[in-house]
Amino acid sequence: MLVILALCVAAISCRKDTPSTPIDPDNTENPNNTEIPDSPTDCIDPEDAITVNLRNDGGSVTILDWPLKISTANNFEYGNGSVCVTIVSVGEVSGLGCVTSIPQTGWSHQVAVIPGCGYVLRFAQRNEATDSYIAIKYARLYVVRYLLNATNEGILGAEIKYQQNWYELEPPIVSTGIVTEIASTKAMCGGYVISDGGCVDTERGICWSTSEEPTVNDNYALNGIGIGEYSIQMTNLAPNTRYYVRAYAKNDMGISYGVQRTFKTLSAGIGNDYSVLFLNELNGNDKFIEIYNMGYYDLSLEGMYLTKDGVEDDIKWIGDNTHVIPAFGYLVLYSIDMQADHPELAENMFFNSGLSAKKTIRFALHMPDGTLRDVFTRGSAGVWGQSASDVTPLSYARTPDGGDWKLADPTPGGANPSFGEPIPQE
Repeated sequence: MLVILALCVAAISCRKDTPSTPIDPDNTENPNNTEIPDSPTDCIDPEDAITVNLRNDGGSVTILDWPLKISTANNFEYGNGSVCVTIVSVGEVSGLGCVTSIPQTGWSHQVAVIPGCGYVLRFAQRNEATDSYIAIKYARLYVVRYLLNATNEGILGAEIKYQQNWYELEPPIVSTGIVTEIASTKAMCGGYVISDGGCVDTERGICWSTSEEPTVNDNYALNGIGIGEYSIQMTNLAPNTRYYVRAYAKNDMGISYGVQRTFKTLSAGIGNDYSVLFLNELNGNDKFIEIYNMGYYDLSLEGMYLTKDGVEDDIKWIGDNTHVIPAFGYLVLYSIDMQADHPELAENMFFNSGLSAKKTIRFALHMPDGTLRDVFTRGSAGVWGQSASDVTPLSYARTPDGGDWKLADPTPGGANPSFGEPIPQE
């Protein structure tokens, strides 16, 4: 059963999605920041518009299930503070069809009746038990002229036009972003509010759980209000755990969720034991470098970097917090020359250098503080296995992973063989 809340006048800030004209920047004739129509041609009355004469000596007209009256002081009276029924003036307009937006401020139970002005009426019903609105409706109204007495000296009321069910809010529409920056106890995700359903105060955020279809009753985090893209960090996650996450958006009509994403946090031991990292494979034909994690824990490469040919300040690649190698796993980086062949890879998966099968080569892997972690060096032409005219797709590879350097078939991102050809001596 619904419980009607007494005071909720300031809680709602909604508008039509596609207003026809810009906001008056000087706010001179438009105190509620509503759109001012460009011309009377925009103001065609809706087909369901109703015209009535409303007198100030009694009587009323029912709009949105609530009586609208005109007082002897020539004010509209709508609602009495007991329910969420309010009215607001949008200022001077050219007709009922020119009331095109829903103001954010100025709502009251009483407002002056002025010919040539437009108004918006609002009815909201709220379930106090769930602290959520179950219905919000709007009507629009236009004062055509005053009704005068026989001597034209006294105001008897006004002729008004109104549209009963002009606008009803809709649930928002939101999409879920991609999960990034996954670590052992945190990760990033966000969303995009495609439509706020007509309410500018639409709340947006993400929710997550170890169970599928998470809701705001599980873990959740906010990121402001309104339409657009946003990103949020999930914290206090359990290591090595499968999570489910969805974006959500909430307005006065309810909560909408985006599609579900899933991710797994890294092992608790992720850290900076760089001693287990090795250059594990180099290939001059497919032009890639493979880094191997021989440790028992996932390891972040954030801050680690590669240099070439002994030039220590010429960094060819630097790791960030998205570069995490699982325990006994691999990270494969390609030469920038191969970017067109790997459109599926992010830009941070390419090193800024070539890698020839026929030239002297030296690549060094450095820890974030600049300490040399591993280096591969070879000398003159021919060391990749064959002559310049007949280069086979062989790699320098540690056989097996982390072992001695040999010539072996390329296995990017996979286990190296336990045997290979000796590297030719110069």
